[in-house]
Amino acid sequence: MSTPNRASGNDPSAKWPLLLGGLSFALGAVWALVVPPFGAPDEPAHAQAVAQVRDRLELPTLRIRFDEDPTGVIVWPPPDRAMVEAARRFGQTDPLRLAPYESFQPPLYYMLGALVSLPVRSDPVATLYVLRLLSVVFGAATVVACYFAARFLAPSEPVWAIAAAGALALVPQASFNAATAGNDSLVNFLCALGLASLLKSLRDPNDDPWLVRAGAIAGAALLAKQNGLALVPAIGLTALFRCLDAPKADRFRLFARMTIGATSAFMLVGGWTFGRNLFFYGEPTGVADAAKYFRARFIPISIASGSAWGAVIATAWQSFWGRFGWMDKRLPEWAYQGTLVIVVVMLGMTVARGAALVGRISKPAWRSMVLMVTVCLATAALFVWVNFVSHGFQAQGRYFLPVAVPIMMGLTGGPAWSGKGKRARWTFLYAAGAWLVLLQAMGLSAARR
Repeated sequence: MSTPNRASGNDPSAKWPLLLGGLSFALGAVWALVVPPFGAPDEPAHAQAVAQVRDRLELPTLRIRFDEDPTGVIVWPPPDRAMVEAARRFGQTDPLRLAPYESFQPPLYYMLGALVSLPVRSDPVATLYVLRLLSVVFGAATVVACYFAARFLAPSEPVWAIAAAGALALVPQASFNAATAGNDSLVNFLCALGLASLLKSLRDPNDDPWLVRAGAIAGAALLAKQNGLALVPAIGLTALFRCLDAPKADRFRLFARMTIGATSAFMLVGGWTFGRNLFFYGEPTGVADAAKYFRARFIPISIASGSAWGAVIATAWQSFWGRFGWMDKRLPEWAYQGTLVIVVVMLGMTVARGAALVGRISKPAWRSMVLMVTVCLATAALFVWVNFVSHGFQAQGRYFLPVAVPIMMGLTGGPAWSGKGKRARWTFLYAAGAWLVLLQAMGLSAARR
């Protein structure tokens, strides 16, 4: 296979990131307009956190007192009156939904939101739509990062990159999540970007030799949301794999160099929040009081309960593909069942194709797969912690969108890999794409109600 001439602008693959990112942006913009104002999880609280940064000129900070009420009372910040009244006009009357409880989150999204919403600061509804547009931009960037991650993993399989990124662009829940005001879209993008960066570094040992870029992206992900920490074990694995390829005499020096580079960049960009949390909250995560507040309001479940596991898995499955509004607007039951059948078939194709190629998969590719599995396991562990230990029942599939890149690559790998039966592969990929388009249409219909 000849190498595309990038310098002359004849690279046939150069258009795909723009096309896929444009598709994601267009879908996100439609969702942002269709979803009623404040009609997505936590939007009033996220918008109030932005207002706290913009109007009070302070980073998001949440103070909760438990001495008078053991379930907790938020004493800072005070509710933003304009934002609360706007949310009430659109049907959000639950006092919990109107509370500014998201101000415990790391500050990056809210700082960016405060900046871009300055021209409309006097209009809370306009502020909300500006924040949604900001999320749409990050959603489109996530799709582009997914494309490049797949190209770095398998440079000779461009169809795989197109299929993985295209699938991510068409998942209704991803579109909905990327069209709502909140920090999810930003952390999803940074996790996708971080994975793409690490996959590139695994294929080229001279790329990011100190892992400074990887550490900085992980720091930014932490600065967006705490689950950005899932990138940290992936950075450690990348350093380990590089050391294994080095002569024994150089391994310690190489490991020390990468540790210093990644740690310094991580702490400089995002790690300083640990110190800030210690100062304001008395503990490094900044979530202990918020978790206690949520635990008093959400349904507690036991990790030893089989029925609890069943409810968590079923709800997470549905809300990964499409549950809208405040998790109260669903697709038809047959849509979830049909999606399950398609996913099982696609995973089977990926496993079968991988088994057929097991002797021909390169070392960088194997290591890339191990790295992505590690990030998925770290995200799953966080999901279990939130549901069974920290918060209570929060089985929202959006918590897995930071690892949507490896999920979509795993689903589309079998159909997209080169091999015999190309017509069958393309037929199946088109059919899966058509199914996602159908889910998009039903999701938009459900979300607007």
